[in-house]
Amino acid sequence: MQALSQFIGLESLESIIDCSPLMVVPETPLSDAIALMATQSKSILVGSCSQLAGCFTKHDIVRLIASGTDLKTAKICEVMHTSVKTLKVSEFQEISCVLSLLCHQQLDILPVVDNQGHVVGIITPESICQGLAQKIEKTTGNYQSTEEQRCLLESVVVNTTLDQNESEKIHQCPETVEHTTAFEAIHENEQHYCIMADTIPMLICMSDSDALGNFWNQSWLELSERTLEEGLDCGCIQGIYSKDAQSHIGILSSFEVEHLIFPQRQWPKYKSLPRRAIVPKDTTDKPSRLIGVSVDITFHVQAKEEKLWQSQETALQEYKLAQEALKNSEEKFRNLVEASSDWIWQIDENTVYTYASPKIRDILGYEPTEILGKTPFDLMSPEEAKRVTKIFTPIVAAQQPFKCLKNINIHQDGRLVVLESSAVPVFNAEGQFCGYCGVDRDITDRRQSETPLFDSQQKLQHLLVFSPAVIYTCKASGDFGATFISENVTKITGYEARQFVEDSGFWASHIHPEDVTQVFSQLSEVLERGDYTIEYRFLHQDGIYRWIYDQGKLVPDEAGNSMEIVGYWVDITERKLLEQELRVALEKEKQLGELKSHFVSMTSHEFRTPLTTILSSCELLEHYRHKWTQERQLTHLHRIQTAVKRMTEMLNDVLIIGKAGTGKLEYKPTSFDLVKYCQQLVEEIQMNLNNQRLISFTSQYESIPCCMDDKLLGHIFNNLLSNAIKYSPDDSIVKFSLSCQNGQAVFEIQDWGIGIPEADLPFLFESFHRASNVGKILGTGLGMTIVKKCIDIHQGEIFVRSTEGFGTKITVILALNNQI
Repeated sequence: MQALSQFIGLESLESIIDCSPLMVVPETPLSDAIALMATQSKSILVGSCSQLAGCFTKHDIVRLIASGTDLKTAKICEVMHTSVKTLKVSEFQEISCVLSLLCHQQLDILPVVDNQGHVVGIITPESICQGLAQKIEKTTGNYQSTEEQRCLLESVVVNTTLDQNESEKIHQCPETVEHTTAFEAIHENEQHYCIMADTIPMLICMSDSDALGNFWNQSWLELSERTLEEGLDCGCIQGIYSKDAQSHIGILSSFEVEHLIFPQRQWPKYKSLPRRAIVPKDTTDKPSRLIGVSVDITFHVQAKEEKLWQSQETALQEYKLAQEALKNSEEKFRNLVEASSDWIWQIDENTVYTYASPKIRDILGYEPTEILGKTPFDLMSPEEAKRVTKIFTPIVAAQQPFKCLKNINIHQDGRLVVLESSAVPVFNAEGQFCGYCGVDRDITDRRQSETPLFDSQQKLQHLLVFSPAVIYTCKASGDFGATFISENVTKITGYEARQFVEDSGFWASHIHPEDVTQVFSQLSEVLERGDYTIEYRFLHQDGIYRWIYDQGKLVPDEAGNSMEIVGYWVDITERKLLEQELRVALEKEKQLGELKSHFVSMTSHEFRTPLTTILSSCELLEHYRHKWTQERQLTHLHRIQTAVKRMTEMLNDVLIIGKAGTGKLEYKPTSFDLVKYCQQLVEEIQMNLNNQRLISFTSQYESIPCCMDDKLLGHIFNNLLSNAIKYSPDDSIVKFSLSCQNGQAVFEIQDWGIGIPEADLPFLFESFHRASNVGKILGTGLGMTIVKKCIDIHQGEIFVRSTEGFGTKITVILALNNQI
């Protein structure tokens, strides 16, 4: 190829680059692109200068017409070549490389790009021809000096001819006096011109109108290997190559061309001579003779022919070497394929086998020719073919490579063979998908040996997934980040296992702030203790903390160096809740025990007093009734009645507390006048107290209709008014008022008794609780409990303001019409 490069070498390789290529965007209609090609007779690049998408040539138009494509509706991006071969400017050194690339890959257009991939121009056969034409024009100019010499010689010859004409004129003129002297001068000039014609390195001949030579210079005689006499006897046509002679005869017979340059091959050796003809005219303006001037360029032509021959010989040798290398490569590939322990195969775009290496005999028991025309699915069971098709179909649709696709095939003898398939897609020169070339490896033995291990791994995986405990390994220092954690951690924490492994600080960042110090304090001692057990709260993905039981053990290596920690988690949130509930239950049980003891103590005391009174009065009446007056007997009877009434009230209070505790205290509202109800209630209480204290009832309304439970209302105000009277001085007045605000009844009871200590106010509504300042005033500690429960059933409110020693004010707010 080096000889070819020299022969067609250019001073500037850029001269064959077309720097103004046609370029359109991918969305350009195909018809517009074809019209543009017809206008400028060029192929088209598709894309932009910074990003080349494809190309489109005149051959593509023929292809589309043959295929019946609608040229009016299609876009150029739909029919262009997307696989475009490009040439970098930095790699552009010899025109022979470009020609080889165009010929071997049969390219019509070769885009040229810079190092950034931007399009600089294109190279086409037309651009190469234009570059060579420019070179030829420049080469022709190198012979300009020879042309100048030839022109000088022509002028000399012309002058000589003219001088001869003048000489003839002188001979014809009878008035010329110095005829002899002038003739001698002309003869002398002719001698000078002949000497000049013989000494210059150009070939000169002169002939008359009959094409007979009458002058040949020495250079012409030497080149033609003739004597002067032989040259004068032959014409200008004799010795010219037969194919060129006819054109010379026509020119010489017409004498109508004054200057003519034409190539010819002369004499037996056929020298290459470019000739310039000059035709002088006589006085009648007719051609009188022909003067020819030539230059011997045989060496230059032979050198060019030799270079061309050498380049063709080199190209032929290179072609032979390429054919031999291709043959050797094919042989090596065939030997490699046949010697491979794997089965090499090729399928077309329809997944039909087009090639199978001989290894198929050992793997599946078939001859290579037996499976040609079949598909891989023909060698599988229907179930396996269905499974593999589901995997393989989207891969083929995307024309993507695949690797290690496991599939089960049926051997010719009926046994099952497990293959591992890998393949790459194959495309033709136009970028069209042609199928796959791949390899199958027999992994049946490996799969059988892996089965027990696989089963064991599966069992272990099932245990890890379904175990309530999370198995993990972590670092033995630093942030103790997890290096492995079982997948079931998602069920406990809501997070993916990878989040713990990828982020070393993930576990520590989700521990409850109050537990962090305690957790890391125990973990820091693991190097000394070897194990640990921790309970802490961990933030779940739902934002709620879960209690975790964490137990781990340090695993050292053979040298005793600590490697990592192996442990497990268990969610103990429910256990913690049960423990809390148990503690609350135990606390309530304890309180109930105390209440029971207190109740037994209280009831025994409260019942013993009235029973003692009843027993004492009964005995006295039994033994001394006949001695006592009627009045004294009535006194003891009244004492018995008061004691019984007190015991009845106490039992009623206990019964009400019991119903309220079990939810059996019902709300049964009725309609009545609230003002009238309060007035009657005050009168009944004052009658039972024998008018010892005064209750002052006031209301700004004469009548207030309401819908309430009058029995629950009686429990509320009987207890409140009784307590106000009981804990007040004998001569004090208890104020009881009723008002209405926003559909609610507001009751206020004000006394000026002993008041309630501030420390006892938080426990005012607890059962059996009595203030610390009640002294010997009788009471069960159940009254305010009953009041609170009855108000709650009414969905009302109670407010207590009290100062020890200055009395108490209680406000009760109830809805007037509460239809619960």
